[in-house]
Amino acid sequence: MSQKFTDRAPGAVALSAKGLVKRFKTAPAVYELVTTAYRLYPQAVSFQSSNRWDVAGATRFGFRTVWINRNNLPDEYGDYGPSLILPSLEAL
Repeated sequence: MSQKFTDRAPGAVALSAKGLVKRFKTAPAVYELVTTAYRLYPQAVSFQSSNRWDVAGATRFGFRTVWINRNNLPDEYGDYGPSLILPSLEAL
């Protein structure tokens, strides 16, 4: 997550589970770090990523998701569609 974005979004969390969970995204345990730490239901979390596979995993977990589709790529994960698709972070 770029420093520029976190400056504009003080509540933003970079999902980096290094050392906390011995799994990788898209394992639900990784996304659960956020819901546990902030005591939130998954639906209360807005998750943004330019990685479509990551958006699919977060959607499957129950997060509201935004796919930042910078290159206008086709959607490869139709079963787990994002809540919103944007061309850049600027629209957030």
